[in-house]
Amino acid sequence: MSRTAVKLCLPAFLALAASGCSGGCLMPYVSIPARVEIGGVSAHGNVPSQRESGAVVESSFAEMLHLRAGIHPMQAFNGWHGRSWDIGGGYLFEHLWPEGEDPLPLHGFYLEGSWFPVAPAADASGLRLGLVADAEIIMDSFHEGAELGPGGSLGLTLEWSGTASTTYAGSTGGGLGSSAGSVGALYGEWGVGLAASLGYRRLWGMDFMTVMVGLSFRLPFGAGLFGLSS
Repeated sequence: MSRTAVKLCLPAFLALAASGCSGGCLMPYVSIPARVEIGGVSAHGNVPSQRESGAVVESSFAEMLHLRAGIHPMQAFNGWHGRSWDIGGGYLFEHLWPEGEDPLPLHGFYLEGSWFPVAPAADASGLRLGLVADAEIIMDSFHEGAELGPGGSLGLTLEWSGTASTTYAGSTGGGLGSSAGSVGALYGEWGVGLAASLGYRRLWGMDFMTVMVGLSFRLPFGAGLFGLSS
């Protein structure tokens, strides 16, 4: 949406804010420059599992769900889109289903570095190939005394990426006399593609490997207002 549309819609949003939440609500929102990865396949080796009794047993195979999301500050600058490297850090979650044993949820923090041997120009959209490595701290639960262990992974990403620098505004009528609208801006790097990696984990003295195939998304910086009136 053009800047003119934003200017036309802004007074309506200001009027909605002044009216208070009795007739409507105005909510600000912000999205950070981030990379999100979702996928899964399996874990192999000495895969641990903790039974309800507290006993820790091992299996040779487990199915796996994988999710991670991290802040990537270099995505906030359109002029850096053609760079050959990237850094980021965030939080990961994995859920393992060991064969014949209780499920094992894992979570923790990671730091990630990428090198792009193939990348588009700074002012263009295109394919980007990334070699990704990360270091992790893994935990088995959210409770006090959770088991801690090291982890890491090596992988590849293949994504279509570009940059955004736009404002938007829009509104829609809803049922029962209600209406909603939003106004805001997006700036920075976006991307969508495939990711694959081999990972290593160590918990309770047991070593195991993970195989992950999934989707990768890059999100630009965004900020705006969402309004709802009745």
